[in-house]
Amino acid sequence: MSRILDHFAPKAAFDIVASSREFGASEALALGLASRVVAAANLNSATDTLAGELRSRNPDVLRASKQCLTAIREVPRAERAAYALAA
Repeated sequence: MSRILDHFAPKAAFDIVASSREFGASEALALGLASRVVAAANLNSATDTLAGELRSRNPDVLRASKQCLTAIREVPRAERAAYALAA
């Protein structure tokens, strides 16, 4: 539950947990659960494009970025800005 409260505003968290309802891609995007939404007909193309973008990046930078973001998640929310600036 604490992860849900870390990610969502209290009212959105309650709605998601209490209703247990399904929601579509647009709402997932609005809630921050998805970073992109594409039409089903464009899914393969969008996936190929994203994979190509990631392949063109320096893998060491991607790895370090992922590690940094993962570490920041473990820092209490009130301290995250200072942690991110120091990293």
